[in-house]
Amino acid sequence: KFALFVMFMKCSSLIPPTLLKRQRNSKFSTQMKTDFSACHYAVIGGGFAGLSVAYNLVKQGANVTVFDPKDVGSGGASSVSAGLIHPLTPRGKLAWKGVEGYHAALEQIQDSSKALLNETKSGLLLSKGHCSVVSELSIMKPLFEEKEVKMYKERAQSMPEWLDIVSKSEIQLFHEKVSDNALCGVLIKNSLVIDSRAYMK
Repeated sequence: KFALFVMFMKCSSLIPPTLLKRQRNSKFSTQMKTDFSACHYAVIGGGFAGLSVAYNLVKQGANVTVFDPKDVGSGGASSVSAGLIHPLTPRGKLAWKGVEGYHAALEQIQDSSKALLNETKSGLLLSKGHCSVVSELSIMKPLFEEKEVKMYKERAQSMPEWLDIVSKSEIQLFHEKVSDNALCGVLIKNSLVIDSRAYMK
């Protein structure tokens, strides 16, 4: 048996919204039992999405092959990603399933870090200069417009576990090249910045 997973990363607009809504409200996916070892799975695309699918299939005992025209984890949009890990939308709201996705990402980052550490100890990555998957332990965003400051202050009041407003001097200490036009900044708590290439490696 052969199962094929194809990553339609740029075609989400082709999926009818009614189908997405029905999938979100359905309990079928959580009730379905699957014997993953019964198939050999092919994952098309060796970026973030493809490697995440492969990772989770392997955890379920599946035999997986990842196909990519370039070396897996080395090219495409994922390799130039900023690597920002947090559960929020660009407007500071919690994304749908954002917290669940955030915790799942932390688990994968932990496993990736362990694998990278093992390879570094064996000398396989020293020549390339990779020594850590996580490059920053927090994300701080400068705010330049009054309406943006107002919006994030409201978000910080409603979600103090995720957001905090910081002063202009604090944001300039964090970002040395921030313009003097910044009014203040917002700190995204419990966030991470990862080295995308090291993570996928």
